[in-house]
Amino acid sequence: MGFKEVRKVNVSDEVYKQILNEIVSKNLRPGDKLPTELELGQTFGVSRVSVRAALQRLMGAGIIESVNGGGTYVKHLPEVTVLSGIMPMIALGNYDTSHIVDYRRSIEVVSAELAARLAVDEDIAELREIYTEMEAANKAGDVEKYSELDLDFHMCIARMSKNPFIIYSMEQLKDAFFMHISKLNQVYGCNDGFNYHGRILDMIASHNQQGAREYMNLNLLNTQQKVLEWEDDLDD
Repeated sequence: MGFKEVRKVNVSDEVYKQILNEIVSKNLRPGDKLPTELELGQTFGVSRVSVRAALQRLMGAGIIESVNGGGTYVKHLPEVTVLSGIMPMIALGNYDTSHIVDYRRSIEVVSAELAARLAVDEDIAELREIYTEMEAANKAGDVEKYSELDLDFHMCIARMSKNPFIIYSMEQLKDAFFMHISKLNQVYGCNDGFNYHGRILDMIASHNQQGAREYMNLNLLNTQQKVLEWEDDLDD
């Protein structure tokens, strides 16, 4: 498994992300037993309290389950109820990463258009601040930080849309989005995406609805092409 020592301040969040990433990446599969809290704590270099908090979050999402006296296991998808939310399907389901990008295009293109129409000065200032931080992270070569800001950028646009359904669906899926955004940025770098984000910001700031739609679509089509190349490489 590709776990690494946790060095972030909010260590339980980082433990959660790393375990979820192993499940989403299929390195941990339904039915697999997780290491003990003690073993995970030693692997991550964190306390058992932090590990326990991360595991409880995964249990609350319906992704893992604790068997009394038998350890903790990745759940099988048929055992997951609708009330558990959408993340179990993302983590445990049989899907291609390209499906995530298809879904993103279905909501984020419209989200960008609505943001261009409805954004107020405070919204645009917030988006511009995120973009400035993305620029700094990109220049520093900090892919992890850039990826976090990349997700923040898209979440900010969702909020700017003022559409509660878009906001809710993006919130529900943001962990899955982060996993594939981070992976693609690690493999292909951040420059292409950064340039598209700049154009999206310009279109929203000038309230150009058609331009916002077009550049968000182009950004996600570029992402889609990288995903297809990446999946082809994995199949070879």
